[in-house]
Amino acid sequence: MKIRLSKHSERAKAKYIIPFTYSLVGMGLFFSFYYYIKYQATTLAISCALASATACFIPVVKKITRSHLIMANYVVGIHFASVTFLALHTGGVKASAIWWLGTVPILASFLLNATFSVIWYIIVLLDIIIISYLGKHNMLPFNVLAGASIEKLMMTSLFLCTSLITVLCVLSDMLREKTSLEKEDLQKKSFLLSQFASLGKLSSGVAHEINNPLAVIQGSHLKISRMIESSAPIDKEALSRYMEMIDRNTKRIHDITTSMRTFSDKDENKKIAKIEMQSLLNSLIDMNAKKISQNQIKVSTYFYNEPLFFNGIYTEIFQAFYNILENSFDELKNIERERRLEILLEKNDGHINVFIKDNGRGIPKKNVDRIYDPFFTTKNVGEGKGLGLTYAQNVFSHNGGNLQLESAVEDGMTTFKVMLPSEALRRVKKKGP
Repeated sequence: MKIRLSKHSERAKAKYIIPFTYSLVGMGLFFSFYYYIKYQATTLAISCALASATACFIPVVKKITRSHLIMANYVVGIHFASVTFLALHTGGVKASAIWWLGTVPILASFLLNATFSVIWYIIVLLDIIIISYLGKHNMLPFNVLAGASIEKLMMTSLFLCTSLITVLCVLSDMLREKTSLEKEDLQKKSFLLSQFASLGKLSSGVAHEINNPLAVIQGSHLKISRMIESSAPIDKEALSRYMEMIDRNTKRIHDITTSMRTFSDKDENKKIAKIEMQSLLNSLIDMNAKKISQNQIKVSTYFYNEPLFFNGIYTEIFQAFYNILENSFDELKNIERERRLEILLEKNDGHINVFIKDNGRGIPKKNVDRIYDPFFTTKNVGEGKGLGLTYAQNVFSHNGGNLQLESAVEDGMTTFKVMLPSEALRRVKKKGP
């Protein structure tokens, strides 16, 4: 059970504190006049008026503390204290006001969370025990409503108490629905942002990968041109070698552009199709060949001996794995020892498991629970957006799988496990009739 509320939950619930406080102020003033005019109960009238006046200080409390927890507990505390005072002065556990104590944990649940609801429930329970003890030993204050009709007071209190509970339940449902919609909207925005960030990195990597074979082609072309312009006989063996280099690097560019073709925005590329996992993972390694070579990373692959297929959207799955590998590369380039990256592909009980391991700096324990949070990053400013793993987790979960961190810094190898079903759970809606 958590004491602290999330920032999102605080913002959603904070909107209701001031309006609800003033509704309690109005109720307190009503009962103040009611007790004074109907029963001439000055003590109760003053207590209700004081409770209302104290509640009016909520804007001051907000300005001084700037804490949602303090503000909410301040309101709940005033409600609890005023009801307890009424119960003590109107007959203890036999008083109609005792019913109102049941609304205290409900109010705490609405303005705070389940943990505070339990805390206030325990406080209310202890309060009732103390009031019962005082009544049993004739230690209660004088009952200022001793001559009043208990049945009438009970019915009035029960009606108002039930009304308050109903209002709180309705508002709670509205708040829950609103929070759920806002969370869903935030996830969608995060998903889109992470897509753009991933495409930016991917495009940069592709540019580097294409520039290398282009440089080789340009160099070979220049040498062939010089051979033709020279008066010396053409060296057929050298010419053949240069032509072979041009052919090989042309095919390399073709492979890269073919891989990138799937990342266009055409509708046909957003359809679910069979993806051969071995081919996809090999494409990822080829895409990062220059980065692997420059950073002297030893890549080892251990693939299942038969082709494994997954039904999903290629572009999304490719980007998700690309983001995980990008994190591994970023960690590996910062170490001085031998840099190792291992990719394992296996089949287990109808699921496809992919393990991506690196011997980089690892992930500290304090960050393990936050690595999937949108915009969380340990990289320097400008080096990372903190959206890569968020995107990957969203993609895999949308496709019926999951992404798990299996081991962190203590084990020497940081291991991410991706589990995917053989059949995708998600289906893409068809357009048109």
